[in-house]
Amino acid sequence: MAKLTYDGIVETGIERINTGRFHVNRDDFISTVSKIRDIISTQDFVPDFGIDSIYLHYANEKEANEASSRITALGIQCMVVQEKTGWKVKVEINGSGNEKSGGS
Repeated sequence: MAKLTYDGIVETGIERINTGRFHVNRDDFISTVSKIRDIISTQDFVPDFGIDSIYLHYANEKEANEASSRITALGIQCMVVQEKTGWKVKVEINGSGNEKSGGS
């Protein structure tokens, strides 16, 4: 089941990138989603896609903060967002720390 969820998210993201509805680099998207694959597989809902990020759903603040800590530990920028019906973790794709840093 987790593989189906992961594959579906990757396919949806790539389709959105190709149609201009998701403004991220394809390789950065695949890399980021691959790094958080285990976290995504615990989701009860398919993540929402923003313009340049994805949103993971959580029932409470504690779960969202735990997921955020795990994602940040992987070198990916994210933030916890409170909504009317629950909590989300906004996972940044562009500028998420996936790029190699160095002098110009």
